[in-house]
Amino acid sequence: MSIKDQVKVHAGTIGFAVLLVINFLFLRQNSFRFFNFYDMCFDLDGGWRILNGQHPHTDFICFTGPVHLYMHALFFKIFGFGKTAIFSYLITGSSLVMFFIFWMTRRAVPLGISLLATALTMTSFYWSVSHPWHNQTAMLWEILALTLWVRSMGSLTSKSAVRLAFTCGTLMTIAVMTKTNEGLIYALLFFVLFLFSSYRWQLLVGYC
Repeated sequence: MSIKDQVKVHAGTIGFAVLLVINFLFLRQNSFRFFNFYDMCFDLDGGWRILNGQHPHTDFICFTGPVHLYMHALFFKIFGFGKTAIFSYLITGSSLVMFFIFWMTRRAVPLGISLLATALTMTSFYWSVSHPWHNQTAMLWEILALTLWVRSMGSLTSKSAVRLAFTCGTLMTIAVMTKTNEGLIYALLFFVLFLFSSYRWQLLVGYC
């Protein structure tokens, strides 16, 4: 097989890898350009407190669910409390959501449109303000659930419908515990999707 033919076969992988590199380079330049104390301190402080053995809503006050704070604590545990952990959180979250969008759209639309959707996701996720917000963390679980739903369409059985809905319900619970209002919107969306789908009873039982 010639190099040209190999490029055609692996065009999707190559295109996605290029987008990952672009995203990495942009976030490396755009992150830490400014710090809004009132908006950006709560999750950093909460993650640091959890890392030191405190518990949200018990030892300190926070206005969101605890999942986002525990995610910060996890990266602080791995990389230490500092810029490396925050930047790793940015890269991990944005790369995962890009992969979910690419994987969700790859079979349904032509490659160019799939890469375009991935590129739009890349620029709209963390590019405007390059800081790991609880909004984007909640959306990570929501997009993962939506990706699993889209990828399973056309191949559901009664058993797989229950498992899929249970997984989506779990992800929606995590999303609600990350950012309540955003998680509830997606939770309602999945309830409506399951209500008007085949295997609706299996889906609803698994979801609940």
